[in-house]
Amino acid sequence: MKLILDNIIFSLQKWGGISVYWSELLKRIDQLEQDDTYFFLEVKKKQISSSLPLQLSQVINLVKSNNPLFLVEQYRNPVPILKSKHIFHSSYYRVSRNPLSRNITTVHDFTYETHFSGFKKWIHIFQKSRALKKSNGIICISEYTKDLMFKLYPFTKNKHVEVIYNGISENFISEEKIKFDLPFEKNKYILFIGDRKSAYKNFKLTCKVVKNINKPLVIVGGGEITSSEIHFLKGIKFHTFNFLEEKQLKEVYRNAFCLLYPSVSEGFGIPILEAQICRCPVVTSNKTCIPEISGGYAEMIDELNVSNLSSAIIKLEDIEYRNFKTEKGKENALKFHWQSTIEKTFLFYKKILEL
Repeated sequence: MKLILDNIIFSLQKWGGISVYWSELLKRIDQLEQDDTYFFLEVKKKQISSSLPLQLSQVINLVKSNNPLFLVEQYRNPVPILKSKHIFHSSYYRVSRNPLSRNITTVHDFTYETHFSGFKKWIHIFQKSRALKKSNGIICISEYTKDLMFKLYPFTKNKHVEVIYNGISENFISEEKIKFDLPFEKNKYILFIGDRKSAYKNFKLTCKVVKNINKPLVIVGGGEITSSEIHFLKGIKFHTFNFLEEKQLKEVYRNAFCLLYPSVSEGFGIPILEAQICRCPVVTSNKTCIPEISGGYAEMIDELNVSNLSSAIIKLEDIEYRNFKTEKGKENALKFHWQSTIEKTFLFYKKILEL
């Protein structure tokens, strides 16, 4: 099987769920079928995490352009010069214009469609809609994502669609422990992970809840704290980690009182599973894919407000109840493996090639 992966996601984001997904795909792809696999790299290897072992079968440059317009250059659809049927899988909503390409698109979420407005939203919708229309096969990372895709892009109901779940890194599954200095005592702090700028992530609400229950807050990722966020954090003991290696992040999960994850728009929600595998309780919303992915073993709130979220956190002080949630949560998280994700993805490639 000839396979081209376009890796453009590494030019678009330094850190995020799609980058994690694509990195895990690259880590394992050579293990599955080496002889006839092609890779399309648009970024310098040094831009990709040093932990990613790129054993490339072949590197082919598909696009050469001096176009000064960033958007045009970044979203150009390539024409790989291959003279037999092959799979083209883009990391971010591009398609191959070679008539022998069988295009695969992975759909991660619909945040732009449901929570953004303006020029960026409509550019994204145009690009995504075009990719989906020209795709021979579509991968959705949850049943929720698939159902929402059918609602927002009804024409996809006539496409070949497969739900293939994301997984959890082996670094979280491993029982290995490392020495890592934590800013607060074990089981004393609340953990918040990821993007803080997007309103649907509810960071401002998180600050209000943490202040209400009078616990310290550990923030991981999301960039430097801004002046407006300092205002939200006034009166809260907090510590930020802009970046942590997975083994360090595991220790942060293991020692947290809980992960507070009040997002109202998720396509999958990897931090929920990472927390569960580390026996860290999760307090989150009862929306989008979260009930599906958490297995029901998170504290899920219908109406997100300070009172409801505070009560859910305080409920976890009951040791017996807490242990039930964390044990069942770990059992749930163990069902999600990247190796399974990649194997199912490869089977889907073969299925599409045979059509």
